Amino acid sequence: MNLLASHLGQSASVKAKTFNLILKFVPCKGDFNPSDPTSLKTIETDNNLPPGAIISASWLKCLDRRSPTQTTASLNISCSSPESANHLLCEKIFVEGQVVSAHKDLRKPICCNKCQSFRQRRASCKNKEIFTHCASKDHPTDKCPPNHPAHCRSCGSDSSHPSYSRKCPAFISRCKTLDAKYPENTMPYFPTGESWTWATAPP
Repeated sequence: MNLLASHLGQSASVKAKTFNLILKFVPCKGDFNPSDPTSLKTIETDNNLPPGAIISASWLKCLDRRSPTQTTASLNISCSSPESANHLLCEKIFVEGQVVSAHKDLRKPICCNKCQSFRQRRASCKNKEIFTHCASKDHPTDKCPPNHPAHCRSCGSDSSHPSYSRKCPAFISRCKTLDAKYPENTMPYFPTGESWTWATAPP
């Protein structure tokens, strides 16, 4: 710590590495609260994890973006060790008594949901809003005419898919670039001393 402070200053601190997962179909209408440590301890107990295995958790989307009838949501959780994260990836996981699915929180291209570009997030965007379905600047998202042809902001007016499509060539190209930069993106598990954790997903 003294060596770190001498190079970076007295205010410098070391942040422990976390191993992040996305849990899908987590009940969101019951008592479960990801900001409550008791709820996280319950997940640890119900799934045979050691105390402190889950450092934090948060809903993937803002609460005000949920449908009134929505009963499940996706949860982002941070584990303290690769072993705990891999345990959740391999076993049948329960939250509030319901089976949920888990996968690694992979690095994906960041797309601004205001201007639909891959260069920034909405919070820092100063561009004019572009509708995600038809890439139009002439009307807001909620005023898009029914059956309006889809166009992608990145691919131009000749495209026939919306900006949010995961089949968008621009999105796929950026994913490949990230996969090349971060090889762990292609690995279903977090690498440990166990050889099976070094497996890679099919291309």
